[in-house]
Amino acid sequence: MKIYSSIKNSEKIFLLFGGFASHFSHFEEYFKEQSFVLVYDYRDLDFKQISLELDSALKNQNEVILLAFSMGVWVANKFLIFNKNLSFKIIKNIAINGTLYGINDKFGISYKIFSFTARNFHLESFKKALFGLSFKKAKNFQFAEENQLKNELEKLLENFSLECEIYAFWDYVFISHNDLVFSTKTQIYFWEIYQKQIAKNQNFQISFVDSPHFAFFDREFLWKAL
Repeated sequence: MKIYSSIKNSEKIFLLFGGFASHFSHFEEYFKEQSFVLVYDYRDLDFKQISLELDSALKNQNEVILLAFSMGVWVANKFLIFNKNLSFKIIKNIAINGTLYGINDKFGISYKIFSFTARNFHLESFKKALFGLSFKKAKNFQFAEENQLKNELEKLLENFSLECEIYAFWDYVFISHNDLVFSTKTQIYFWEIYQKQIAKNQNFQISFVDSPHFAFFDREFLWKAL
């Protein structure tokens, strides 16, 4: 895993676990004057090392809001389970277009579909599913080389598990109506079960976004959860 820091003079700082193939160029325009730290590149899941790096980056921050996008929802859940005693305080946990299972036939992207995608990965096809009708807005976004991204998918497959320990303190979930990467129906199914059976936060909410899987072209959706 890697981190990218953009710390500015803002009251809040966003700790963002990106999705598969995320790059900091995808989020700079969205956050603009807001501070954010991006965790990305899941070719390894060294939670001990990334925790040390985040402790260093966030040690003086009082209002850290955790955002998790796409497969980053699964990674962030594992990070929160791994780190029982963070040196910084997270005041809110928000999931965007993903579930805590990531790869799962009932609660995530099916193993069959994910493994097929890993074997036959094509970056341009993935971009079309990721950005949908907003594809042209992403013309300046950077991506790693296709072979590197294929390796990231393979490593995610290696690290997934049918068993999933659930972090029970998520506050807010956003689901896109037009998600071509992570089934909207599957997301709704998982998070409604989570809300009824697991959520310990009585203020837990699910909201919907009129956007493709990459929801960050919508300037307003996130602020309603803050």
